[in-house]
Amino acid sequence: MGRSPELANIGAALAPWLLAHRRLLVVTHTRPDGDALGSAFGFAQALNDRGQAARVFVDAPLPAAYVEFAPADLLVDVPVAWADFDAVVCLDCANLKRLALPNGAALAQVPLPSCNIDHHVDNARYGDLALVAPATAATAELLTHLLQSWGWPLTAAAATRLLIGVLTDTGGFRHQNTTPTVLRTAADLLAAGADHPRVVRAVYGRETSGMLQLKAHIYRTLQLACGGRYAWFTLTPEVLTTCGVDERDTEDLIDTVRALQGVEIACRLQQVAEGVRVSLRSQNPAFPVIEIAHQLGGGGHPMAAGALQQGADLATTEARVLALVKELLGG
Repeated sequence: MGRSPELANIGAALAPWLLAHRRLLVVTHTRPDGDALGSAFGFAQALNDRGQAARVFVDAPLPAAYVEFAPADLLVDVPVAWADFDAVVCLDCANLKRLALPNGAALAQVPLPSCNIDHHVDNARYGDLALVAPATAATAELLTHLLQSWGWPLTAAAATRLLIGVLTDTGGFRHQNTTPTVLRTAADLLAAGADHPRVVRAVYGRETSGMLQLKAHIYRTLQLACGGRYAWFTLTPEVLTTCGVDERDTEDLIDTVRALQGVEIACRLQQVAEGVRVSLRSQNPAFPVIEIAHQLGGGGHPMAAGALQQGADLATTEARVLALVKELLGG
């Protein structure tokens, strides 16, 4: 929190804002990942431990890895009656287009005040109060700093869930956003009782035979360009059905490709009902993939970004992304 006076001031203002709104609805982005879910469940738990009444809304069934960290008393039933809540807490969501709210609502339609806590560099600063800290590796890291600065209780249950966000957004401390500060944050969470072995087993230790088959398919069909500096693969519903893999459990597959020696940029192109989802990762700060994501109408982080191409097909999206990657890598 000590990175700028502005953040410190907003952080100081956020605590009384939260305490003034006792019944809090915690939300995050569509297709939530480990940081989104770990942040939502961890912060809701911390709010409840402080004496608030916080519940979490998730817009789809949870990926298998995170089910055990979402007890029923943390999840809100749908449809939601807005009168049951005093305010909305938006976590880890850069823009309103991706914000997942109950009843299919847009934030402008919700008759409640809202705050926006995030670490994405391109956050739109929506909400009545916005706290955005791009220097943090994960929203869960930012939330841990906030709880510490406020002197709020950090129980083992909350710390375990926040550790999920810190661990997954740093790729198990393998990505370039792994800083001394984030390692100290993880240590603080462990000191508070976070169950590291449980988190690691859930997130990294549940490889099914279907997932192994899917990875084998990815390795067989992997494509390379730009002298091996760009690697990409495609996924279709038919492939997932053949392998028996749920689409919700495919978020981290891009990491199986980004580790290939010589690859600067990795990409996953996935055909979904709405069009094609593009996930991008960079291994080199000189080639920030967020620039490509912005050109595709998406966003994210400099080294990890994505976009949805509405109504597009795989071949067209594949060609467009390849052209943008070639431009970024200089051919």
